Amino acid sequence: DIEALYAERPAIAMVNSDKGITNLHVPSDIIIDASMPAAIRASGQMWGPDGKQHDTKFVIPDHSYAPLYQATIENCIANGALDPATMGTVPNVGLMAKKAEEYGSHPTTFEAPGDGIIRVVDSKGQTIHEQAVEEGDIWRMVMVKDAPIQDWVKLAVTRARATG
Repeated sequence: DIEALYAERPAIAMVNSDKGITNLHVPSDIIIDASMPAAIRASGQMWGPDGKQHDTKFVIPDHSYAPLYQATIENCIANGALDPATMGTVPNVGLMAKKAEEYGSHPTTFEAPGDGIIRVVDSKGQTIHEQAVEEGDIWRMVMVKDAPIQDWVKLAVTRARATG
């Protein structure tokens, strides 16, 4: 019973605490490159089921995002909060059109069944990419297609023109 687990375990971050919606309802509603900056700005807190912000433990099973956000957090601890007024901002333009780069929403996210190597091969059996994994690792293959890239470029140019 999930309600019993909610009562026993640490609170889960909410997508909408007013409606009781967690990221378990719709995993794509918590997007790391939107949620982590907001949480860092809030001193490492996210909204809990009680409608209040709480200290949060972040578990990022990704070899690229995890060190980036760890370094950002360490920098804030050492030097204070980031100040967009003095450092500027960069709009987040994701490759979401036609599932171009949304990690958990594809049939290309796997849990490694054992220690070994996951290989991506072409129709001739030649290895395109390979990655050493351990049992239980989460492995994701990202596919980027031309149409979403064109959409991304158009969106980036539109945002740049709108913001100067």
